[in-house]
Amino acid sequence: MYGDAGMGAAMIVGPAFFFWIVLGVPLWRILTRAGFSGWWILMALVPPVGFIVIVLILAFAEWPVHRSRAAGEPGAGA
Repeated sequence: MYGDAGMGAAMIVGPAFFFWIVLGVPLWRILTRAGFSGWWILMALVPPVGFIVIVLILAFAEWPVHRSRAAGEPGAGA
């Protein structure tokens, strides 16, 4: 009886973990390279709005790395 409940939880947690690894890690790298805090990836924990918000931020916000390049800060945009 209780074995079925564990199997149901595994069917939910397994794909969610896979989804997080496949989309979360690359998106975290993109955010950090664009100059945003890597903590923005926690927004993705709000399903399904989180990923949409992150994509909109990346699409329409001014990237901090571009501001530092324009200001001529040393080591910016490496």
